[in-house]
Amino acid sequence: MSEREALDYLEVSVRADHSHPQGVFYFSRTSNVRTTTRMASFQPAIDELGAMGFTGKIVETVMPMKKDNVLGATLGVGKLNWKSSQSKIIPGAIVEHLTSFGGKFGVKNSQTNASHFLEYGAAGSSGTVVEPYALQAKFPHPRIHVHYARGCSLAEAFYQSVQGPFQLLILGDALCRPFETPPQLTVSQDFSKRLSGKVGYKIETDDSPVPVGSVQTYMDGRLFSQVTDFGNVTLDTTKIPDGYHEMRLVAIGRGAIQSRSTKIFEMEIDNLGQSVVLNCDRQEIPVGSPLELSVQATDAESVSIYFNTRRLAKSDGEKAEFKIDTNQLGRGTVQLQAIATIAGSEVRSRPLQLVITGDISRQISPPTLPEGNKTGSSKK
Repeated sequence: MSEREALDYLEVSVRADHSHPQGVFYFSRTSNVRTTTRMASFQPAIDELGAMGFTGKIVETVMPMKKDNVLGATLGVGKLNWKSSQSKIIPGAIVEHLTSFGGKFGVKNSQTNASHFLEYGAAGSSGTVVEPYALQAKFPHPRIHVHYARGCSLAEAFYQSVQGPFQLLILGDALCRPFETPPQLTVSQDFSKRLSGKVGYKIETDDSPVPVGSVQTYMDGRLFSQVTDFGNVTLDTTKIPDGYHEMRLVAIGRGAIQSRSTKIFEMEIDNLGQSVVLNCDRQEIPVGSPLELSVQATDAESVSIYFNTRRLAKSDGEKAEFKIDTNQLGRGTVQLQAIATIAGSEVRSRPLQLVITGDISRQISPPTLPEGNKTGSSKK
């Protein structure tokens, strides 16, 4: 698929999060060894789905035909064309088939690639990259749809249903969670002003649609604390370096799946008067062009530029000018941050958001076959 198609598919699956879509989970039962391998588990999976209020059906065709409500599908045929089914895949669905080479890309393939289902709206699929033979343990068990319907993410559903994932390539939106009901929380404190000392606040969870068991605090992506008593929470800012910080409060549900939701707060801490300033005179820059940045941090021993957690450049002293190769950043909206070492502490600047412009390709590069390559047999 092209870059543009891949982004479009991800945008559709993101919109499916927490949407609780309606439809039917389909299981294809034919005489093909790819379906007989796991068809004994079809009805038990349908029964579990039914106990949760979902509908599952067995069809005697290689695909569900002329259905506009495919909430998920377990198929088994070497070669197929979803368009010919005239069926509609509901956003967020997992659709996969048991084949030898569904995950083999870049070579001439006698079987349908797993990406075919993403093209028609699936949030995820999978395929093996080398001959696995018709062994159930190497492919998703039909109960993958049960795990998913309970509220697990797409990745969690896959890895709970595959016993031997060594040859399996999983494609799609790993974090898609269409059936999850996330917990909710509100906070009494305004964190947008400069903070110092100890800051007290309350976490309210009474209006959460699911019970909240605990709340974790992450500071700049690292676990800082975890509480189960939400009435009076204290943030001791003296244990955190000065400068900008991103605080994430993660509400964790009490259920077995421990569904989560996140609230993000931006804050600036000022206990010692330390700060870092990152500047750029442009907000948009073409990919491939050098990006010029300036950093100033009084009394700093060194300053560095970070792209997420990756350091791009470093300079000694309290002032520095940097030229960054935008090819390291990719295209689209990116976020850079300066981190200065001051008196042994890492002091962060406010993030700088930039747009790296450049064409996102709609062209699909043809596969290239290595000289002497043999695609192998598709027989099980």
